[in-house]
Amino acid sequence: MFRESEPLSLAGGDAVTRLFSPNLPAALPLSTLSQRNLLAECHRAFTDVLNVNLVLAPAGERQAAAGRCLQWAGQATTETANFSFAWYVMALAAAEQGEWEQFNQALIRSRQSGPFEQWIAEYRVDLAESNYHKLTREALAEHDSDLAVLVASSQGVRSIADRYVADPRFRDRIANILDKEPIELQQRFLTYLNRRAK
Repeated sequence: MFRESEPLSLAGGDAVTRLFSPNLPAALPLSTLSQRNLLAECHRAFTDVLNVNLVLAPAGERQAAAGRCLQWAGQATTETANFSFAWYVMALAAAEQGEWEQFNQALIRSRQSGPFEQWIAEYRVDLAESNYHKLTREALAEHDSDLAVLVASSQGVRSIADRYVADPRFRDRIANILDKEPIELQQRFLTYLNRRAK
């Protein structure tokens, strides 16, 4: 395990610095845990929007790092077709490269292979909302399903309430989802929303 993860750990620094290092392995590690750790670096690097290293990184370095993430995610999903997190990372990297067809396909596959996992549904919702105008009709339907998962979970409903307050464009979309949910879930959402607004 240590040998598989060694190139990543030796790179040092934060996730962006590590991911942009030329010392990273080209091939995906063999163990599932090492694969997940490597893919998690992609997630951390490209979602930490306040990281100065990411903001100031030259476009070529960002593209190269996204390409590595695409390669690793592709290898992972080839080996394990229901690896939902790997499909999500593929969508994340594809969005970074502006590959919108691949982005939509990977986002859909992530949802289909992990439909009820709240933690990854939160990742997908963040990614989809950040690129909402690029979603296809099928991806939009899967996105609505992810929103319903979050509304139904105690942790997810908090993130939905936070987004409702922060993003006026989001309000009509989540209202349409809530209208289809049991009254108990609607009331719980309103409770979290009232707490968040105070």
